[in-house]
Amino acid sequence: MAWEVLKESQSNSDLLSGNLAIHAALVETPDGPAIFYFDGVFGVEGARLFNVADRAVSPPPDQDGMPMPGFHVMCSGHALLADGRLLIGGGVVDQDITHAGPTHNSGERRCYIYHPLSNTWEQVKEFNFQPDSEDDPRGGGRWYPTLLTLASGEVFAVSGHPFIGDIINGVPDLSGADDYVFPGDLTQRHNNNTPERYSPATDEWTLLTAESTSSSNQDIDEYARVHPAPSGRVFFSTRAKGNKRFYNPYSGTYSGDDVPPGDGAYQGGSETTSVLLPILMSDLNNMWVLACGAASPQRINIATESTQWVSAGSREQWSDPGAGGPATSPVRNHANSVILPTGDIVVTGGVGDANATFPQGTSTLRPEVYTPPINWNTGKDSNGSGTWDTLNEASSVVRGYHGVALLMPDGAIFTCGSTDRAGGDTIPEVDENGNDYFASKNEFRIEIFRPWYFDAAHHNDRPTVSNVPKTIGYGHTFRFNTQADSIQRVVLLRCGSTTHALDTDQRMISVDFSKINATTIEITVPYMPEHMPPGRYMLWVVDTAGRPSKWAPLIRISKQKPIFSVDFDKFARSEVDALGTPATFTDALYLVYDGFLPGEVTTPSRSIVWKDTNMPVPDIKTTLGATKYEGGFSNKDVAQRIVFPVNVVFEDDTAFNSIPDDPGFREITVKATMGPFTSEVPLTLTKKLNPRISDGDPHWLSVDLRAFSTRSGAQPFTADLANPSNIAGAYSYIKQLLLDFDAWNVDHPAEPHPFDSLPTVQETSQLPVYPEVEGDALFNFAVARVRFRAPEDVDAQNVRLFFRLWTTGWTAMEYYTDKQFGSYPRDGNGAAASPRLGLFGGEVNTIPCFAEPRKSKMSDQQDSANIKTLKGIGQDEVHGYYGCLVDSNQDVPLFPLNPDPQRGGAVHRRLEDHSGNHARLASMPGRGDSLLARRRDCPFLDPRVERQSRPAQSPVR
Repeated sequence: MAWEVLKESQSNSDLLSGNLAIHAALVETPDGPAIFYFDGVFGVEGARLFNVADRAVSPPPDQDGMPMPGFHVMCSGHALLADGRLLIGGGVVDQDITHAGPTHNSGERRCYIYHPLSNTWEQVKEFNFQPDSEDDPRGGGRWYPTLLTLASGEVFAVSGHPFIGDIINGVPDLSGADDYVFPGDLTQRHNNNTPERYSPATDEWTLLTAESTSSSNQDIDEYARVHPAPSGRVFFSTRAKGNKRFYNPYSGTYSGDDVPPGDGAYQGGSETTSVLLPILMSDLNNMWVLACGAASPQRINIATESTQWVSAGSREQWSDPGAGGPATSPVRNHANSVILPTGDIVVTGGVGDANATFPQGTSTLRPEVYTPPINWNTGKDSNGSGTWDTLNEASSVVRGYHGVALLMPDGAIFTCGSTDRAGGDTIPEVDENGNDYFASKNEFRIEIFRPWYFDAAHHNDRPTVSNVPKTIGYGHTFRFNTQADSIQRVVLLRCGSTTHALDTDQRMISVDFSKINATTIEITVPYMPEHMPPGRYMLWVVDTAGRPSKWAPLIRISKQKPIFSVDFDKFARSEVDALGTPATFTDALYLVYDGFLPGEVTTPSRSIVWKDTNMPVPDIKTTLGATKYEGGFSNKDVAQRIVFPVNVVFEDDTAFNSIPDDPGFREITVKATMGPFTSEVPLTLTKKLNPRISDGDPHWLSVDLRAFSTRSGAQPFTADLANPSNIAGAYSYIKQLLLDFDAWNVDHPAEPHPFDSLPTVQETSQLPVYPEVEGDALFNFAVARVRFRAPEDVDAQNVRLFFRLWTTGWTAMEYYTDKQFGSYPRDGNGAAASPRLGLFGGEVNTIPCFAEPRKSKMSDQQDSANIKTLKGIGQDEVHGYYGCLVDSNQDVPLFPLNPDPQRGGAVHRRLEDHSGNHARLASMPGRGDSLLARRRDCPFLDPRVERQSRPAQSPVR
C-alpha cells in the first residue's frame, strides 16, 4: 500500500488541483472516466476534470477552469442521475445576516445539472419557496443540503439552511425571508425541514409537506446523512424528527418503529460520516449502514424498520505520527469513507477537533480499514460487528473540512481539497503574519491512495474485465470476459459523488453470476432499483485471493428497454402483387430503444424466421430508415427515446407459397439484436385481403384516427359542412361527413383532403365535457381512415370498422371477443356483426360508439355508414373513411356499471363529467354510479377493422 502526491508530468512540482475540490463526482466523459470537481465559488477557480487513466487535470491548473453557474454553488448538495449527469441543488447566498445565532449566510434556491459528455451546464427548476407562500413567494432554498437519488430516478432533497433575506444598501431586508413554521412546531425554522423531490422527466420539484424532517427550532441540519432503504423509504443516519428514521419520499410521512439514537456523536452535523455497507443479493435480510468518525463506530440494519444501532467493532488504539501523546482511538472529524471493490471500507483523513486549525497534532493521517462481517464463500452476513485495521502508511497531506475522497475505476482512491474548519467565532480572519488565514489553510495538492492489491505481489495477478456493454436494463442478462475459473464474486459499485464527508451515491451490490466457460461470465441485473438506484456503476470481479480486477468498466443501469412498435402487423399477398416486387412497406415497424443515450445505441442486426419452425423466411428482409432522436442526437447526456423506422421488403412472393389455404395465414417473427438487447415481434403473412389502419410513430397516437368537436353557433369545422345543433342532426352530420370524405378526391382533386387537417396533437384536440356552452350545442366525433391496397379489380367486401371507448382503469386491452370476459365481444362476423359491451371482472371497460342512434338492444344496432367496400386499384392505396358520434357528453341512453352481459341493453343514465383529447377521453370525477365516473378511468377511442373473411381472434389494426 502506498500514498502518492501527484507531480506535474514535466517537472517535479506538485500537481495542483486548480480549485479547492469541495465537491467531487466520478463521471463518464468523451475521454473516459474522470473526477469532476469544483469548489463552487462563483467567478474564482472554475471546475476541473481529473482523468483517471492518465492522471491529468483539465483544464491545467495554470489556466482558467471550466465555466460554472452564475452564483455560489459552494456547499450545495448533489446527486448523480440515472443518465450519469450530476444534479446540483442550492448553495450559499453571501449575506452575513445575524439570524438565530451568529452572523452567517443563507441558502440558494437555484439548481443546475452538469452534462459530462458535452461538458455543459443546464439550469433547471429551482427549489420551491417555503410552503403556503403561493401568494407571497418567499424563502425556500438550501445551504448545506443533502441530495439522494431514489429508485425511481427522482432525487430527494433534505436539510440545509433556507434563504434569510436580501441585503439592500447594506441593510438586511427580511421581507423575502423563510419564516415558515411547520404545523406542530413552535418557532420559525433555522433549517429547511420541508423536503422536496425532483423529477428529471418533468423538471419539477415537489414539496413534501405531510411531515417535517426535523423540528423548526432545531439548529441548522448540515448535510443530513441519508441512505435508500430496501422498502423504498429514506433512512436517516443522523437525527430526523425525534427518533423517527424512515421517511417516505413520496407521501412525506414516517413509518417504522422509533430508533434509539445510539452514540450522540452521530446525531447531526457534518463532522461524522456514514456509508451503506455491501448489499448481498443472496442475503437481502441484511442491509447495513456504518456510522464512523467518532471514537466508537456503530452500524444498523435498515432491511427492517424495527431496528437499532449496534457496535461496529473496536478500533485499534494507536498514536498518529503527527498527534503524539498516548495511544487512543482518535476522533476523525470530516473524514471520508470509501467502499473498496473488496467490500472493505477505507476511512481517510479527518481532524481531531471539528473546529480546529491545521496543525499536524490534530490531524489523522493514517487510514483505517473496516471489514464488514461477511462470509464471501456463502454470500451471507454473519451478524458480527466487523473488524478494524489501522494501516501504517500515513498520508502526506492533511484532509479536514472540505476534503474529498472517491474510488476510481482502477481501484485507487482520489483525495483532494480541504480547508480550515469554516465555523466558529474563534477563528481569525488573518494569521499571526497578517496573511489571509483561510487562504493559508487551503489545500490544492492531489494525493492518491493505493490499497494492498496494488502491491507487486498482487497487482500483476489481478484479473481483467473486457467486453462489458455501455448500458443495461434491470432484469436484462449480459456476458463479459474475464478469468472466469478464478472469480469468486462479481460486484457492481455505483459511481460516487461526495462533499462534506458524505457520499450518498456510492453503494456496492454483490450479484449472482454464472460461469459460461473459462473466459466468460454471465450475470442478470437484479430488478431491484430500491437496492441499486439507476445510474452508472463500476463492474468489478474479485478472485478467490480477494484481488479485484485491474480496471472496472463503467456500465449504466436503468429502466431502459427495447421494444417493437408495429404499424403493419399483417402483410397480404394481394398487397405485394399490387406493389410489384421488390415490394417495400415503408415504416412498417418502429424499433424503439427507450431510455438510452445517443452514444449507447448502435445499428441493430435483424432477422426474420417462421414462428412455428424458427427457420428463415425466404426472400423477405428489413432495411432501416433514418434514426429519430427524441431529444436530438447532439444531446448526448440525456436518456431518450431513439427510434429506427423499419422497412419490410419482399424481394418476391415466395414466402406466401408455404401458407395453407386454410386458415390462409402464417406467422413470422422479426428479431433485432443490439449488444445484450434483443427484441422480437410476431407478424402475419396472409393470402387474404388486408384493410388496415396505420398507427404511425408514436404508436399510441394513430395517424389514422382523429377526434374533434363542433359547436352549433360556430363556423363549419371541416369539409364546409354545417355544424349540427341537435343530436339527430349530429348523426346526420357524421354520415354526410363520411360520404363527403369518401368522395373528396374525386369531387375536389386539386384540394388537400380535409381529414389531414383534423387535430392530431393531444393538447389541441380536447373534447368538451358538457353538451352545450352559452346556448350552443357541442358534439364530439371520431373519424378513422382505413387503408387498402390490392391489384385492380380485387375488392375487399363489407369492410366494417368498430369504434370503442375504453378506459385506462384496465391497462391490458388484449383483443378477446368472449362475450362474458372479453373487451371486444360481438355477435357474428363481417357485415352482420354487432358489437357488445366489453367487460372485465363484470364491469364495463369498452363501449361501442356508432354513426347511428343507439338501440335499446345492442343486437338490433345498425351502423350502415361504417360498412364499405374498398376497391383495389394497383400500387396506390385506397382510403375509406369511417366515423362515429362520441356521445359521452350527451344526455342519451348509456349503460350501467355492472350490466347483464347477455342483455347488453341500455338504460337512461347519463355518462357524466368526462373531458377528452386526441383518440382518448380524460376523466374527471363524476356523480353516483354513472359509468366510468371514477378518477382512475380514462376512456380511449379504439377503432377495429372487421371483415367477413377475418379470423375471429386475429385483430387487424
